[in-house]
Amino acid sequence: MNLVHTLIVALATLGSTTSVTAQQQLDDRPTIIRAEAFSGQPFGVGKITFRLGRHDELIRQTGAVSLSDDAGRVLYPAFSDGILSTVLGPGQSTGGAQTVWFLFRGDTPLSVKLNAGLPTTVDISVNSRRRQLGRIVLQQWWRQFNAQARARMASGDYPPLVETYLTTMLARRLELSPPLLDRLSQRQRSQLQQTFDLLFDVESIRAESLRQLMTEPPGSNLATLALPPANAWPPTPLGLQAVQATTEPIARFVPEECFYLRFGNWDNQLWLKRLLEDYGGDLGRMIQLRGHQSSDTSKLLDQLVLESGTLDEWFGGNLIADVAVIGTDLYIEDGPSNAVVLLAKNKTLESNIRGRRDRFAQQNRQSGVEQRTVEIAGHQVSLLSAPDNHILSYYAVHQDCHLVSSSRYIVKRFFEAAEGKRSLAGNLDFIRARHIMPLDRQDTVFVYLSRQFFHKLLSPRYQIELARRNRSLANIQLFQLAQMAAASEGFASDSVQQMILHGLLPQNFNQLPDGSHCDFNGEQWVDTLRGRRGYFKPIADMPIESITPAESAWLEDRLSTFDRELQQVDPLVVAIKRFERGGDVERVIFDARISPFGQQSYGWLATLLGPPMEYQITSGADDLISFQASLAGNGWLGNGEPFQLFAAVQGDLPPKTDLRPTNILEVYQLLKSTPGYLGAWPKPGYLDRLPALGRVPDENGYTYSRILDLWRLQHGQFSLVSFERDRLEQVRHQLQIVPAERPAQVRLRVGDLANSNLKTWANVMYFQRGWKTSVANVRLLNAMIQQFRLPPPAALERAEQLLGVRLVCPLGGQFQLTPTPSGRAVWVSDQWPAFANPVVPDEYVAPPLEWFRGLQLDVYQLQTQFIVHGALDIQRQPSGGLPGLPSFNLFGGFSNVEELPEALPQTGRPPLGELPPPPREKTDKRPR
Repeated sequence: MNLVHTLIVALATLGSTTSVTAQQQLDDRPTIIRAEAFSGQPFGVGKITFRLGRHDELIRQTGAVSLSDDAGRVLYPAFSDGILSTVLGPGQSTGGAQTVWFLFRGDTPLSVKLNAGLPTTVDISVNSRRRQLGRIVLQQWWRQFNAQARARMASGDYPPLVETYLTTMLARRLELSPPLLDRLSQRQRSQLQQTFDLLFDVESIRAESLRQLMTEPPGSNLATLALPPANAWPPTPLGLQAVQATTEPIARFVPEECFYLRFGNWDNQLWLKRLLEDYGGDLGRMIQLRGHQSSDTSKLLDQLVLESGTLDEWFGGNLIADVAVIGTDLYIEDGPSNAVVLLAKNKTLESNIRGRRDRFAQQNRQSGVEQRTVEIAGHQVSLLSAPDNHILSYYAVHQDCHLVSSSRYIVKRFFEAAEGKRSLAGNLDFIRARHIMPLDRQDTVFVYLSRQFFHKLLSPRYQIELARRNRSLANIQLFQLAQMAAASEGFASDSVQQMILHGLLPQNFNQLPDGSHCDFNGEQWVDTLRGRRGYFKPIADMPIESITPAESAWLEDRLSTFDRELQQVDPLVVAIKRFERGGDVERVIFDARISPFGQQSYGWLATLLGPPMEYQITSGADDLISFQASLAGNGWLGNGEPFQLFAAVQGDLPPKTDLRPTNILEVYQLLKSTPGYLGAWPKPGYLDRLPALGRVPDENGYTYSRILDLWRLQHGQFSLVSFERDRLEQVRHQLQIVPAERPAQVRLRVGDLANSNLKTWANVMYFQRGWKTSVANVRLLNAMIQQFRLPPPAALERAEQLLGVRLVCPLGGQFQLTPTPSGRAVWVSDQWPAFANPVVPDEYVAPPLEWFRGLQLDVYQLQTQFIVHGALDIQRQPSGGLPGLPSFNLFGGFSNVEELPEALPQTGRPPLGELPPPPREKTDKRPR
């Protein structure tokens, strides 16, 4: 009897479980509300309105919904999350009806599969009569397709190549203009801004080069015009000739047109190397969460055959007296003109380097690497090279100086400089820099970018070759994108002519004025003149004899811009010195002299800043972050009288941490949740004229705005605003005006965030940024699956090949295909928390909090330059430091940090240039 009872219960339980599972599967299928399609040429357009299943939160937020059909007729879907996505951002809709528009070929009925958690098949008849309605739906698809691309570009951290290609390609083929919102959001960048992007290899230029190549009209691409001569820059000011200073011996071998990154000794370059290794190998990733990672530094060392090992760290200091990295440009990603300069202590260094190069050549002979001797400037030079330039290493020796370079031009100039021809050691600007920052400072790192360096970057040769190599890269990326589009549309993806015929490639594809073109050798893309992608021949070595009429017109615009806005380009100087503070904390002192590009472009800043502040405002003892600036008080900022603007974030209470990314109210909510205040002194006109706070203050000086939920305090000549009255009440009793340690127009002080109540807030903000970037990477993968009909396992590899980087999860995870509860495999990161309510893990630490322990910064404007002086405290890993580091408190040139925690240490001499007179003598009388 018991056995029978047990069997009955088991069967009942099994039936109940089966019923629940079936019901859950029904819940996970999208619900189709409406579907329609209209025929057209070359494409018809369709539209499906649906509601996702209740377990499809992951699918929704990552944009993993896709559309397919067995016949391959359905193309280029555009998804909308409904009106909530417009308000909250892509993927933030929490339910409700959604719509997908799509193009299709033919006019027979469609059988479309909508893939969410589970697939649903939708049969749609094609309407061939209502052509006007079809055109309306086509415009809806086009607006949403562009909106979808805009949303991904806004949230992503990658060059928007996929979005740029699809929108420009489809616009050409369908003769569609950009939607109004796109036209309104596109701002024409000035010639100077475009030049800046080109010079410093800004990521956005990749997509812009691709766009230009796709949209330019067909025409002749023959180079028939002579390259114009170099720009006529004004001579170095004569006033610099009288300056005397001692320069380092290694500077005699450095061409004056090269950037100069000097370490002074072997241990200093090891310090920077270990610092980067401690925190991910990338200086940028120490500060900012990035969704991709390149291998620029290791790639450069590999190309030069200079990868160092443990023995170098042990013996390098015994062989090398000085180290510098030089170059005529900074284009590490695509093939730089760079070099490493070593000043030897003895002859052992040469045998060490030559032995290593001989072994490398023998070990890699089968890979095409060869070593030979070439003559440059009358000297015998060793050259290690590979046919595709992934190995390109010249080794030159002159007296006790050794140079390893990727550029033949730099080798030639190395020998010329050593013989006294236009070296840094004889450069008047450099001598001036060494007068201001003498060698006895013993800086850890000294960076100098000469005016000749900038002149070379801005020369016609560099400008033309920069544009040509970007066009070459755009050709490579266009072919990859067109191949995927052709495969999705069913065309031959290996025929350039077929892809041009169908509008997937422009008619000028793969045509460069110098006669080069791009080939795929089965493993890598290679420019027939420049070499392998990522290892292009250095620009300094590229011969340019003639240019096209289009290039001539483009260059003429740029040169006229330089004449108008860059009458003078000043050197850039940065000096860094490190000290021990105890507890594995290093203090890094930095001095800099920076001249922004284009006086006309930043002239507004000169009118905005007021006179130097000889006094500073001290307020709340709990101020963790404080900022002060001297403003001129012109226009809407005030009543024409200079005043000081100050703000602080206090660490007494942690702010709220329930912000969600991409919310249109995020900025306001962030301000409200931040424990701080904003103030001005004296005569702070604009704070007193806020419309919502225009009422007469009460007897205690307070005014309240119900609209903004904001309090204002008017106290003597001070005016402060905050979202908390108690905070203003506390600060009013602590406000003081005290003499400053040095005059400045901007001051910034940041305490140790990692050991404050703001740690949680910083972790949340960085986690949310990392979460947003990580999800954006997955949305890119899903977009490639949607638009190019790629198999999901291939999406990550194809995306990384296209972008030339490795996509990474900023939260420290790995992207992988993972089955959903309903069984479909989708891309996720293994470090994502629950999707419905992402909560910061307890163990998460924002990257800067791992090393950042404080910052002090003063900025002073001197004519067209900015003088910067600061101190940065860095927490090192226990094994990260180097022995023999001087104690900060024993360094005679700086004030005692323990005695003056709120004041910036100073060197006893102006950090750069002639600063104004020191603050007035301190007296008991203080301004009110």
